[in-house]
Amino acid sequence: MEKIYFKKTITVFLVSMMALPLLLANFGKPLHAEDVDNDLVDITDNTLEEGDFKIVQGDGTLDYRDDGSVTFGVTSNGKNKIVYDEMEELKNGIFEADITPDTDLSRFGFIYRVQDPSTYTYTGTGDQNDLYFGEVFGPVNKWTSMTEGVPLEADQTYRLKLKFVNDSASLFIDGEKIASWTQPEGTDKAGLVGLEKSRGAANINISNVKIKEYIPPEPPIRNP
Repeated sequence: MEKIYFKKTITVFLVSMMALPLLLANFGKPLHAEDVDNDLVDITDNTLEEGDFKIVQGDGTLDYRDDGSVTFGVTSNGKNKIVYDEMEELKNGIFEADITPDTDLSRFGFIYRVQDPSTYTYTGTGDQNDLYFGEVFGPVNKWTSMTEGVPLEADQTYRLKLKFVNDSASLFIDGEKIASWTQPEGTDKAGLVGLEKSRGAANINISNVKIKEYIPPEPPIRNP
């Protein structure tokens, strides 16, 4: 089966059953996050279908293909955003996908903790297709310095992966870590994840989406 969803309600039940012996053995003792399986959202989607992604800003288009991919088409210079709509909101996690653009990709990247079209965090390319940065939007608008990395070139396929935990985000392309950024001014609320393209036209084929929630372990309890 190509499309695998582990929804929060199902996983919480499974975790509860799996943790029952531990709870009984440690009755009266504190139970920490690391004692149970905390993966709440775990999605592998190799057969993208109508409705999986949703346009939340701009005049972009979504063309779903028979091979299980979708092409995100953009013709304007404004911000064009899509979010993956078949999931629970999450605060910390990993989002990855294969992308194949028909042009060199500047101003393209991941968006996460999306509250609405104006409140979210962006990680991706700047005005050049080989310079990467992060930017927060919302009550505060701030951005990081640029980091040089793999150029996103026309007609090439790349595996993009973003890991975001608390105030930090790390970007990987084809397994190579591009950079990590820390932006404490961004929204810390759970939200959706997606992709953004601005400042130029492009057709970007997207496939093999994976989204996994991550809960950081609690710090160890230290005796005074």
